[in-house]
Amino acid sequence: MMMKNEKKNSQELLRYLFWGVMAVGVNIVLFMLLSYIVSPIMANTAAFIICIFFTYFTNSIFVFRKPCQIKSFIQFFMVRIGGLFIDDIGLALLLSLSMNKLLAKCIVNAIIIVMNYILSKLVVFRSAD
Repeated sequence: MMMKNEKKNSQELLRYLFWGVMAVGVNIVLFMLLSYIVSPIMANTAAFIICIFFTYFTNSIFVFRKPCQIKSFIQFFMVRIGGLFIDDIGLALLLSLSMNKLLAKCIVNAIIIVMNYILSKLVVFRSAD
């Protein structure tokens, strides 16, 4: 029988995965649209920053069920900006290897998703219990 805390954690993880898929979709669509106008790295950076706002609100409201506050948004933003450097460097590396830009974006996003969940759970939306 699953304990109450385990059930809460598994439900939270499912919510994170659902909203994470939505955020990745928004990110990739923005990236692909913007990459017709600007370089892939500029498109990636712009899409990433726009998605920080989408992801903060969905994580706060739907995933971790914490109030939206300026302090947590600033923490979230700072954590995610660190991820942007990994995202841009990873994308640049894969593109330099002549990888398709959509495939490269998806590979880098997979790495970023895992990193972001851990940092959001442990730093930004940590529970007091």
